[in-house]
Amino acid sequence: MGRFFNFLFTTSLGAAGYLYYAGAFKSMNIHTTSLGYREAFYRPFQGSFEKDIYPAFNEVMKDIKQLEEKQKSDKIENVNSFGIYYDNPDDLKDRAKCRADIGFTFNNKGLDDTAREELKKSYEEKGYQYTTFKTTDALHENFAIKYPMWVSFWIASYKWYPAAKKRLFENGTLAKLSKGVEYGFIEVYENGNIEFYGPLEHFEDFHLTKFPTPERK
Repeated sequence: MGRFFNFLFTTSLGAAGYLYYAGAFKSMNIHTTSLGYREAFYRPFQGSFEKDIYPAFNEVMKDIKQLEEKQKSDKIENVNSFGIYYDNPDDLKDRAKCRADIGFTFNNKGLDDTAREELKKSYEEKGYQYTTFKTTDALHENFAIKYPMWVSFWIASYKWYPAAKKRLFENGTLAKLSKGVEYGFIEVYENGNIEFYGPLEHFEDFHLTKFPTPERK
């Protein structure tokens, strides 16, 4: 019996230690910041966030490597993968209808108009679309990505989204949406962190999806 309780205690202590390491006990510090101007290539996504989003991001990461090679010669800076998310799977009748736009953002100081058009053409041929994001006031919080990554993403999302949505309802942000514009939360994956953003303005810039609104429960 003593061995069993020792095992149970050790296991519980290890689990608590891992949850602490993964950020489960991190205090929320949602604050307003400025999400700087960025250029972006993105692909529309619809599917299961649990099963389909990671293979889709794997394809994006392969294409980022190509851009990082250009970064060395063309002064392209701050290449980071990102996603804009529109749906909570728990709110949908079909969890495989979740919508997002996934891709990568970058800044450049070395591309002339001809080089930029060539870059756009090369990624449009891969199925990407090009856009720009204005400098935008946004709610913000970040979480370190730990391994296994899916645990970090689950914990971070569980803590961020309910708290951010509550803040957006309280400050009246969601009431400002124009007809036909849905709210998109932004995640930028940068320097080993998930950078969460909830735009407070320029909502149309962050509504890129072409998929219709899925049926709610």
